[in-house]
Amino acid sequence: MIAVYNPSLHDEYVINIQLPESTIIVESWYPSLKSYQNVGAEAFCYLSPDFYPNPKDECEIFIYRKVPALSTVLLRISKDLANDIAVNGSS
Repeated sequence: MIAVYNPSLHDEYVINIQLPESTIIVESWYPSLKSYQNVGAEAFCYLSPDFYPNPKDECEIFIYRKVPALSTVLLRISKDLANDIAVNGSS
């Protein structure tokens, strides 16, 4: 579970986080529906040199969910081996 706060006076449309893998499902809480709904996301994965001498995979995740100005949204990220959101050729 991740809470994302937008302190800006402008809406944001993409949330960026980093995770060690891309086999995930991203859902967001919609208060009007009183339920979690799937949201679009994609990952750009690479072998990170930050873990030298044993490099590890790292994925930059882009979540396409509007975060209104001065508001918070809730995200639920679940591991799902059948759902790889990595962009082809990025890993």
